[in-house]
Amino acid sequence: MQYIYEGNPFISPGMIDGRLVNGFAGTAGSEQNPLAVKTGSQLGSQNAIVSLLTAGTNSIFNSLLDNTIKLEHTMDYLLDGLRIYGTVNYQDNYNRIVKYKPSIPTYSVQRNPNDPTVLDFFGGGMGAGSFESWGYSNWNKLYLDAGIDWHGSFNGHNVSGLVLAKASRYTMPGDSYNVASGVMGFVGRVTYNYKDRYMAEVNVGYNGTEQFARGRRFGWFPAYSIGWVPTSEKFFPENDILTFLKIRASYGEVGNDQLGGNRRFYYLPNTYNLNQGGYWLGNSDGSSQNPYWVGATEGVIGNPDITWERAKKYDVGIEARFFRNRLSLVADWFREDRRNILTTLGTIPIIYGVSSDKVPPVNVGITKNQGYELLLSWEDQIGNWRYSLSGDVSYSRNKIVYKAEAENPYPWMNQTGFSIGQRFGLVSDGFFNTNEELANRPYNTYTANRATLGDIRYVDLNGDGLIDNKDIAPIGYPNYPEYHFNVKASVGWKGFDLRVLFIGTANGSYYLNSGYTMPFFKRAGNAWKWMYDGRWTAERYAAGKKITFPRMTFDTTSSDNNYLTSDFWMKSSNFFKIKNIELGYTFDMTRGRLARSRIRALRVYFNANNVYTFKNELTDIGIDPETTDGSTYIYPLTSVFSFGINLKF
Repeated sequence: MQYIYEGNPFISPGMIDGRLVNGFAGTAGSEQNPLAVKTGSQLGSQNAIVSLLTAGTNSIFNSLLDNTIKLEHTMDYLLDGLRIYGTVNYQDNYNRIVKYKPSIPTYSVQRNPNDPTVLDFFGGGMGAGSFESWGYSNWNKLYLDAGIDWHGSFNGHNVSGLVLAKASRYTMPGDSYNVASGVMGFVGRVTYNYKDRYMAEVNVGYNGTEQFARGRRFGWFPAYSIGWVPTSEKFFPENDILTFLKIRASYGEVGNDQLGGNRRFYYLPNTYNLNQGGYWLGNSDGSSQNPYWVGATEGVIGNPDITWERAKKYDVGIEARFFRNRLSLVADWFREDRRNILTTLGTIPIIYGVSSDKVPPVNVGITKNQGYELLLSWEDQIGNWRYSLSGDVSYSRNKIVYKAEAENPYPWMNQTGFSIGQRFGLVSDGFFNTNEELANRPYNTYTANRATLGDIRYVDLNGDGLIDNKDIAPIGYPNYPEYHFNVKASVGWKGFDLRVLFIGTANGSYYLNSGYTMPFFKRAGNAWKWMYDGRWTAERYAAGKKITFPRMTFDTTSSDNNYLTSDFWMKSSNFFKIKNIELGYTFDMTRGRLARSRIRALRVYFNANNVYTFKNELTDIGIDPETTDGSTYIYPLTSVFSFGINLKF
């Protein structure tokens, strides 16, 4: 698909007279190949047809051995509801890929120098097809647990308890450290419920991992929750308006030992580089005069204090049902405070004696995330008609509280205080439309001040007459939206049912990377219609037409003025779409001939997915707003339509 986007007729002839053509012949710049000096693609031929036919096929062979043994013993003879149990699970996964690449004749083409109406083809040779084979993602996992639990009821009181010990080991042959990863620990839980009126639960985990040094491998992670149902109280009158009400709250702590990065065991001692620069010491070592002694330099520094990242999670919610349970409401407020986040220090003492990339991260990062979720639904039936309607909206916003950043001269340069994933870039201010604007521009240090009419104009935020790193500021929202919402509707009559799902987001942004914004990217690619329609020209500016794209250029790079990282290429990812529609019919299997069949249930349906996206900034340029940004590869808006039958015997 990407080749279709990046290929164009100048570099990808495709099929000509039944021949698979992969390029032009002739000397670059000659009459036979005049465009080669301009379109010398830096991406290759980008011929989608050639790639499809010659890339070959992969066959993936996967074998998964999954064995589980579970033993359970009830001990009602000691105490009703008491049992002990244990589990052993072993998984072994093996993958292998076999690739076959066929030999298909391909040609290059040029016009005949004597008769330009005749095409000359070159190549077309064939060889033997080729096979390749390799393994990947082979692993095995061993899991063990042993526990004891009990549950009992008396006079409306329901109590349960559990103690569980567990351990797992994950091994991947070929791992650069050649060391299995493992987690072990204990889990305890006690629950209490009185007549579904009062509820409480206490959980505690004590977990350990090989990722940290001895003394820091284990951590306690408690969790608590309580609930109260006022409508179950004797003082609460029965009524048809508020039929159910539940108030609940919870608090819990979780840990993370998957620290990422390019190292695994950050706690290991420092490394040293041998045979580095040395000295001539002394007059003689007994065999030579003025001998040279090689030295050693300090390499990567270890951090033996690294430990679990910890998150404290809070939640308060209510559940309510009204009008004989036809109207339902669920509302939650939540918050997460995450600490001990592994963070790279922005400043280090000069006495370290190593570069910043050799300094280990430390557990000092702090973030906060909070928001709410609200669900409202109505469900009813009138005769043979049944219908429902529900809406769900959630809001979540996070913030970097502390990141150990180096001190910046201006607050807009800091990541602290902004959301995780917040993009930073220059702030645009339209285009250079006149020579006067061009002459009075601040000096752009990123481009050696190269600019002309029709280029993007940037704001000098600190007013020092320069466009530099001090003018980099937050732009747009993070790619992950703050608001998510959906609406579900359904209606049914006898055996028919119709369901529709709408979804949408708000307060999100999508950054267009240079591979999608540069015309003929890397001397390949294409110039899109939205670029052409919105391009800057002196005539369009003089006519007062809407301009949404800078002047068109060829063979540009990301260091050119118009393609510096800026808010100009930041688009809103807010959208609203009809995500799914399904129409079905369920047959009554209790009547007629169907009742004599062995089929217990039969339903036929038609389903449409990704049906329609209402106009937004991304659909105008062919991007699905549900996709994530950060790549030059995009996938077009697609819809899927299917028919199906569900059978139960």
